[in-house]
Amino acid sequence: MRLRDLRGFALDLDGSVWAGERLLPGVRVFLDALRRAGRPVVFLTNNSRERAEQLALKLTRLGVPAAPREVVTALELLGEAIRRGFGPSAVLPLGTEELAEVLRAAGHTVVAPEAWAEARVVAVGNDPAGSSP
Repeated sequence: MRLRDLRGFALDLDGSVWAGERLLPGVRVFLDALRRAGRPVVFLTNNSRERAEQLALKLTRLGVPAAPREVVTALELLGEAIRRGFGPSAVLPLGTEELAEVLRAAGHTVVAPEAWAEARVVAVGNDPAGSSP
């Protein structure tokens, strides 16, 4: 199979498209070529701190225009994954406030750390501040 035969592309963000606040060399040219050829592109990340909207804004700021619908984050998949595995649940989120918001939006009850025994599920994500909601 040749590159021109591929119908779409999914690219990891961290370390593949950018490094911190720097777009990696050649990424803009590569993505421009894919888009000119009419090839759909989505961006993936296991980032558990930010939502698709935030990451699309970062891509755009770095020179790669992107819409939130083109970004898939582990954070935003978590609420649905818990729902499929356990149904609507009492969840103890250990991570950013965004983690708690995503869980609430998916129909789960967010359990405070001091009420940990009430949780049926624990969701663990990265929290650069070292605190939890």
